[in-house]
Formats: sequence, structure tokens, C-alpha cells
Amino acid sequence: MTSSLESKIGCFSDIHIGLYQDSPVWHDICLEFADKVSSFYKKQNIKDIIIPGDIFHNRSEISVKTIHTAKLFFDYFKDFNIIISAGNHDSFFKEKSDINSISIFDGWSNMTIVDKQPLVLKTKGNKTISLVPWGTNCSDIPKTDICFGHFEINTFYMNTYRACEKGEESKNLLNKSNFIISGHFHKKDHRKYEKGQILYLGSPYQHNFGDYGDDRGYYIIDLNDDTFTFYENDFSPKFVKLKSDCLKNKNLENQIKNNFVSLSIDSSVEDEKINKILNKIQSFSPNDIKTEYIDTSEKIKTQDNQYDSIDILKNIYDYVETLDIDCKQDVINYLTETYNNTNK
Repeated sequence: MTSSLESKIGCFSDIHIGLYQDSPVWHDICLEFADKVSSFYKKQNIKDIIIPGDIFHNRSEISVKTIHTAKLFFDYFKDFNIIISAGNHDSFFKEKSDINSISIFDGWSNMTIVDKQPLVLKTKGNKTISLVPWGTNCSDIPKTDICFGHFEINTFYMNTYRACEKGEESKNLLNKSNFIISGHFHKKDHRKYEKGQILYLGSPYQHNFGDYGDDRGYYIIDLNDDTFTFYENDFSPKFVKLKSDCLKNKNLENQIKNNFVSLSIDSSVEDEKINKILNKIQSFSPNDIKTEYIDTSEKIKTQDNQYDSIDILKNIYDYVETLDIDCKQDVINYLTETYNNTNK
């Protein structure tokens, strides 16, 4: 590893190799990302890449095929200096990262693994950079110009419907660095404060229908002037939601081709029309298609509102919050991920 970083670096996070029970489809999605992004960074003359967490998806056991895919993934980046800090999915224990899956890369000539304590580096512009592994207490984070980590920060959205309420306060992290760059939450976000800025990188591609409509991608970060450029991932499959009137859409083929499609069908639609819609969608080669039928024959009415459906994810959260258990957040995360995966 070089003793100092170039002024501009590549950055992405939360690739989650092994998604959907080590699905071969998702192995290929990961490898396509590595192929295209490594080529892009080479054209941009990028030498250094920082990945703040969650290389693997399963924190307790990883299949041989997924390990092999990870090896192939990083073969695409063999010409780069890569620094990876451990994320929660990489770590066996909930609150610390000293036992982790990314340790298999420790010793690779072009890779540095940060898993036990923060690492401090300098840029060629003489700025200080810290990399913080999962589970590090805020009090143990060194003061540097820029800080990369895998943080849970209050008020930032964990997904499209719920913000974090029990994480670290922004002001505490900004006391350690003026520029916080984090993995962990898959919804990208950027906020400026009086004392600095916080950037959530988000995942580099959509993982499920909970990501519908959100841009995903990768970054080049200028470590000298604390700026960044986001590059949208326009090649990985997306999760697309369609309704039974979708045939009116002139851009339908572009929406469907190679994507994961969910078709909501009104129960009043005749079978002949449904077959026509499904045949048309299939002709555009989706990666996968699922259908769900919506019963609109009766609507749930209240004094002021009329509802056609129920917010399942909100109900999960509301129900678990009523339980007398200590691990509410773990249960919420598990049920939410199971729901999203089932509705993939």
C-alpha cells in the first residue's frame, strides 16, 4: 500500500456479495459492476479506492461460490490500491469487527483491511484521513480532516420509509472530522452543517423493491477540497414497479429490459388483458417478473380517508415496537429484509 493517498480517489460501499442466498444472478451483477467501474476508474487515472464496509452480505456463513466471486471481483481491481474498513455485515459480532469475513483479503499486496482499530493516513496534499471499522466508539475515533466509516447516524434514512433514531449524533462525529463519509445505509444522502458535511454513499446498485426509484452509483472524491462527484450506475439491473395500464408507456422496453419487475394488477382486469400485458413484458426480457393482484372491489374507508392498500413495512415497525424484547431493531431489520427479499 502507498504511504499516502492521491488527491482524488474512487469510493463505493455496500456491495453485499452473496445477496439472495448466494444467487448466481447476483454474483454476475457484482462482477459486472467490478468490470465496468474498474475500467471507468482507470480511464479517470484513479489509483486509490476506499470501500467503507459490507463486502459480503451474510455475516455468519459464506458459500464457496460467494468467496470465489469475491476473489474475481477484486481481481478486476488488482491495479488499484484498495483500503476496506469493516462493516456490520462483514463482522461476526454485532458490536465489534475483530472477527470478520474480509480478513481473507489481509495480506493481498494491493489491499489494506481496517478491522480492529482506526487507521490514519495522509494525502499527498498533507491532509489526514481516518478509516474507522464497525463498532468503534465515537470517543475512539481520531481527529482528522476526513473520516470514512460505517456509521449509524441519527435522522439519516435507513431506507425509503424510516429514519435512524438510535444512532450517533451528527455533531459528535463532526467534532472528529469536518467531512464524514459513510457506508451502511443504502439510501444515498448528503447534508451540510455549520461544522462540516456528512455523505452517505448508498449502495452501488439497487438491492430490492424497497430501493425502487432511488439512484445508485459510485464516486470520485477530491480529498484536497472536500468535494465529490457521483456517477449514476446505469448498467446494473433496477427494480421497477408497473401497473396494469403500463402498455400505454412508450418507454416500456427501457423500463423492463434486464430489470426486476413487479406488476400490480387490478382484480377487475380481465384475464385476456392480463395475458397480453405479461406477454408484452416478457418480450422485453426482464431479469425476473412477479405479479401481485390488488382487490379493489371493496375499499377500506374512514371518516376522512380512503385506502386501497396497507403499508406493510410501517406495520412491521409499529408491531415490533409493541413487543417486550431487547432486540427490537434486529427483529425490525430482519423482518424488513425478509419482506423486501420476498417481494424481489
